[in-house]
Amino acid sequence: KIHRTLVHLGPYLGENRIYVDLDPVFTQIWSKVYQSPMNFAGHNEFWSVGLSMGRGAVVPDTGHAWKPVLPPVCRRFWVPEAVRSAASPAAEMGRGKWTTVTHWYGYAAVEWEGREYGNKATEFEKLKKWPGRTGFRPRVVTDLGLGEERASYEKAGWDFLEPGPICSDWREYRAFLAASRGEFSPAKSGYVTAQTGWFSDRSVLYLSLGRPVLLQETGWSKWLPEGMGLVAFQTLDEAVEKVRQIEGNYDAHARAAEEVAREHLDASRSIPKALASI
Repeated sequence: KIHRTLVHLGPYLGENRIYVDLDPVFTQIWSKVYQSPMNFAGHNEFWSVGLSMGRGAVVPDTGHAWKPVLPPVCRRFWVPEAVRSAASPAAEMGRGKWTTVTHWYGYAAVEWEGREYGNKATEFEKLKKWPGRTGFRPRVVTDLGLGEERASYEKAGWDFLEPGPICSDWREYRAFLAASRGEFSPAKSGYVTAQTGWFSDRSVLYLSLGRPVLLQETGWSKWLPEGMGLVAFQTLDEAVEKVRQIEGNYDAHARAAEEVAREHLDASRSIPKALASI
């Protein structure tokens, strides 16, 4: 499949080798500050899912012109009509809940010019009281193990699910997202601090399935329609107010979510547009 894809893209790529940065600000700090071997030399085009890269993001200069690209979705597989039976085990785990799927820590925080660029755990802590403020009990599919930290979140109204049953089969993953009420998620604190415009490929899938997304602001709202279906927040108070607004007009937000995916994130549109920039 990979070979056929490369052959198909051949007329577009020519001699180009594209580096796709999925961790804007971390990628640049690893390279510039920690001298990590990132294999930049093996590429001559540099793309990033940081939608503010090269247009406002505060990141180290690696000497490359990073081009913002939207995470694509293949709508053939990620539409509400494609979701299999409601009897799916994963669907039952997510049904009617605000959910997300994520690493809790992932990797260690990094530093640059006296500032720390951390992971999602830092931002989850700021949202800890969200269930108590809203009456919703969100479910997080994550690798956070048993212990005091997890127990404190559960006491505050959060639920945690093991990744295996949901993420090991893409169809179960799709069923889980589709059965969810929507996605509620912070971003890594590094993305927020650097205002990279990072936008999640997971959020793209929720949107394509007609599920509203309430996502922490990283600067992405400058480049995508925000307000209906796809909603940004910066603080706990905003996250509380915004979910109430979504719930108060849920069907309209669900329709708008799929419309954002159809018009802006559909692979049949976004990939040719990105390749045309080479």
